[in-house]
Amino acid sequence: MKSTYFISLLAFIFLQLFGTAVQAQTVLSIIGTATTTIEVDSAHIITSIETQAKKAFDAQNATANGLNKIMSVLDTLNATKVNTDSLSLSPLYNYTNVPSVLIGYTAVAVVSFDILDVGNAIDAVIANGVTGLQSITFKASDANYNKALEETRTLAVQDATKQADVIASALLKCFQRMTTLDMVGQVGGSSNNGSPLVYSDDSHQVKSDATTIMPVETSGIHVIANAVAKFELDVC
Repeated sequence: MKSTYFISLLAFIFLQLFGTAVQAQTVLSIIGTATTTIEVDSAHIITSIETQAKKAFDAQNATANGLNKIMSVLDTLNATKVNTDSLSLSPLYNYTNVPSVLIGYTAVAVVSFDILDVGNAIDAVIANGVTGLQSITFKASDANYNKALEETRTLAVQDATKQADVIASALLKCFQRMTTLDMVGQVGGSSNNGSPLVYSDDSHQVKSDATTIMPVETSGIHVIANAVAKFELDVC
């Protein structure tokens, strides 16, 4: 009986001494956000080289020669992320006859690359054998994008800290420390890309002697960062 009374007394004293401090501490979960916009300064271009011949070997060989030539041009232009996306060979039929008659083969190579000087790159690849310009997706260069991402993350952390200070003042408490921090989100949309532009005509051939200039407007790349943080607040 005495031991039970003694334990109860110790518990009461502990609560009197430390209970206020324990209850005074508050943990806040805050999401800080930030968005910056950077200008597009490069583009991801997808092109194709298509050749036809009566024999499969000849069609494939002609496309391979064209591909090698384009690779050399892209190297001269200092293009980056150059990639042969696909190679295909398909039979070509004359369907005006019944049954249809095999008249040859079509070989296609699809090549993609990143480039800073978009206009000159388009002129150069078309002049050297590209027969299809499938898409142009404007983007920011990796260096500018990564720099903007670092700045945006810093702003997101600052926003979270500012929110914690405001809430602490409203609760008449003081900001003590940040206990955890997670960074989520990187860019508006799913990648460092703007909106793609698709160029094509009925014959799938790009005309390099066009006199009309297509107006292009880009809204920039929106870089978004979220800082999920927890803060401890205590009595001032």
